[in-house]
Amino acid sequence: MPSMFERRFNNQSVPMLARTFGVEVTLSRGASVSAAITARRSEKIHTSMGAKYGIEIEAVMRNFIMPVASVVIDGVEAKPKRLDVIHETETGESFEVQSPDDKTPAVELIAGGYEWLVHTKKIKVGF
Repeated sequence: MPSMFERRFNNQSVPMLARTFGVEVTLSRGASVSAAITARRSEKIHTSMGAKYGIEIEAVMRNFIMPVASVVIDGVEAKPKRLDVIHETETGESFEVQSPDDKTPAVELIAGGYEWLVHTKKIKVGF
């Protein structure tokens, strides 16, 4: 059972932090799209130079943290899963839910079970 502090923090502080530091996203699964979700994000960019072939490959990995109760698809609370697509409303960028490596799951439950940590990747290939 959560403590009084934890309940107050999750009910009052987490929504305020999400509004201040969050971005608006939607989650797509096939043809179904969720309503707008306010998520916090962090980004990590990995660049690999294919010098031998003259191709630069940049992989943008972004983690999204979103409240469990906000992820609703077709009127049902849903767990994000691998190959779902997160679309950022502000930037228009889309990220596919994928594991960052072979051992880490693509989606994890964090913060006492109140939020999803969703790992995503966007690949850009340039010549």
